[in-house]
Amino acid sequence: MINSRNINGLLNCWGILFLLAAFGAALMGYKEFIPDYMLFMHFLIGVLYFMGLKISLHIHSRKGLYSLVFIYTLFISVVLRYLFWTHTGDPFGDTEGCDSYKYEAFVLQFRDMDFPAFVRNSLRLSVGNIDDMGYTSIVYFIYQLFSDMDATRNLLLVINAVAITVSAIYIYKLCIVLGIRNRVAMFASALYGFFPFFCASSAVGLKENLFCVLIVCSIYYMYRYKSSRSFGSLLLALFFIAATYFFRFAICIMLCLTFVTCMVSSSRNRSPILLLAVIAGMIFLASLEYIMYQLAGISMSHIYLVADSRMERSGGSGIVGWIVHGSAAFFGPFPNFNRLGQYGFYYSSGLLLKCLFGIFAFVGSLSVLKRFEYRYYPIVLFLFMGIFMLLGSGTSLDIRYHITSFSAFVILAAYCLDTIDLRKYVFYIYVIVSCAVVVMYNLR
Repeated sequence: MINSRNINGLLNCWGILFLLAAFGAALMGYKEFIPDYMLFMHFLIGVLYFMGLKISLHIHSRKGLYSLVFIYTLFISVVLRYLFWTHTGDPFGDTEGCDSYKYEAFVLQFRDMDFPAFVRNSLRLSVGNIDDMGYTSIVYFIYQLFSDMDATRNLLLVINAVAITVSAIYIYKLCIVLGIRNRVAMFASALYGFFPFFCASSAVGLKENLFCVLIVCSIYYMYRYKSSRSFGSLLLALFFIAATYFFRFAICIMLCLTFVTCMVSSSRNRSPILLLAVIAGMIFLASLEYIMYQLAGISMSHIYLVADSRMERSGGSGIVGWIVHGSAAFFGPFPNFNRLGQYGFYYSSGLLLKCLFGIFAFVGSLSVLKRFEYRYYPIVLFLFMGIFMLLGSGTSLDIRYHITSFSAFVILAAYCLDTIDLRKYVFYIYVIVSCAVVVMYNLR
């Protein structure tokens, strides 16, 4: 049976599969040209992620673990940034469609304006899209300190490393609050903190690292307020939830619903609240057209058209497209070993591990519902709302849309590892099926 005592074996299995996939792709040939420095970083990031997770199983000092997370994140992001400059002459690796160029363009265009004018003009150019104003504003304020974009970029690398370290700390705290044992909580913190996507996101100048720390802190302070009824915890929970509005509006709504669920869930109503949740979900789906039009000014037909377009570009349309995206929403996204996928090639090791650990998050979610573990209801709700958003928007193959609910994924996987004896044959059947899907995805 698989539990917390043999996580080490799971990591060995993942490490072997990563090496097989990497060397297999090299032998069969890549689908596009991949420079040598990218191949080197692809392998280095995977090896360091493996080492970080292994260390987390034996290290006893949480401060030591968090120091490693900070050093790892900063080191990888700085090396990537250096290689970008050296090989492309661009700070973000000349990454096509990268939002970081837009953030900097707004700051440079309106740098001489005061902040309210900067916001008004940025919103005008982005057609009222508030989702990027949080990170764009951070870039603006840092630029005002230095009046130099290179210095701004460099400081943001450090800030991103701090953000991921703080997220890892609060993942550990959430696990402890939820009753997960210390050793598994340490592993969950490392699984999150060393996740390679965060390093790549920092290097290409994206908002996800700072966005995710707001999400993790929001959820933690919900639980703190529920247990202590401290006014300070309430203020912090509301502050962090409100801050996510300026990063992605839909996540702010999801966190509000998670907060309500956290407040109303208790041992007395742990069974009927699930029935109420199902009814509320049905009402929500029936009213979705009206809700989306009132809140965002767009129709569901427009959302479906956008989702179909995204699916056709990434995983195919029709029934095949829905199968690919449906499985990716629950257990993906799938790693690229023979394509760049923008900058996804760098963190393919992390995506492979996420695919393998999907069974634990899924079984953990089912166990929460089966056992009426009301303390985990908000976590399950947040994860499933994230999955619903992935399916509805056709973005289940993009880790940037998975990463916002990755904290819930990690906590539920940790819960499964800590409390459920998953039979080995179930895990290995799942591994075989997952590997087959990854192989087919890479051969497409």
